[in-house]
Amino acid sequence: MQNLNNQEQVAKMFDVVIWVTVSKEWNVEKLQEAIMRRLKLDMESFGDVEENARRISEELKEKKYLLLLDEVQDFIDLNAVMEIHNNIDSKVVLASRSRCVCYDMEADELINVKRLSPADAWNMFQEKVDRIGKAFRKKGKDVSLWRDGLNRLRRWDRVKTEGMDEVLDFLKFCYDDLDGNKRDCFLYGALYPEECEIYIDYLLECWNAEGFIHDVDELVDDTNAFRDARDKGHAILDALIDVSLLERSDKKKCVKMNKVLRKMALKISSESNGSKFLVKPC
Repeated sequence: MQNLNNQEQVAKMFDVVIWVTVSKEWNVEKLQEAIMRRLKLDMESFGDVEENARRISEELKEKKYLLLLDEVQDFIDLNAVMEIHNNIDSKVVLASRSRCVCYDMEADELINVKRLSPADAWNMFQEKVDRIGKAFRKKGKDVSLWRDGLNRLRRWDRVKTEGMDEVLDFLKFCYDDLDGNKRDCFLYGALYPEECEIYIDYLLECWNAEGFIHDVDELVDDTNAFRDARDKGHAILDALIDVSLLERSDKKKCVKMNKVLRKMALKISSESNGSKFLVKPC
């Protein structure tokens, strides 16, 4: 889906390409919001489902569009979402692990996407690591931290990677480099639903309430306690973003957690005897 969204040849074929990842907790309003943001419609007048569908339909009425729906797990009534009409020039492409969903969506053609071979998967992973490394160096980060991470990742090809547990174990190296407070703050982020937009102010308040971003002995001046805790919270947040354990959302005041890293965080919490979080193992 990402390749379709980024390909210049595809972009030239359509007036607009809309790529939406459908989370497990999706609903019509969330889907409409994602589409409307891509179309750059006025979000201040975000209305009810029927009004939103009318606005989307009106915007796309005379356009040739490609709608990409990624990770679809349930039937989506596109007429309710955007009053979709029989526009033969426009296309809808959906990706799903379930054939039944494709049948329910009345897909014209089903394409079985095969898994990458071990060699291709390893080559793609190496390319990703190389890109991250270049970005890491451009930001002027400590090269020794990156070098240590690479040394751990080089063991990948000597380990059987048949299941997600092995993948999560390798991603854990960034987590292991965090100090105690940052670890707690990272694990707390996994308590939000998958693909959730987390408001920064609310997240910092929760961290503070849990005691993650302040120490009673440090708060000498009560009048500055709130300000000091908030400053420390932002410092922790920036640190987690810098090592890509959290990422900034399209919404300026929000962050979110990659779903694979969220699985890792939930796995860590479920296996920790000292964790105060009640979580379900991945």
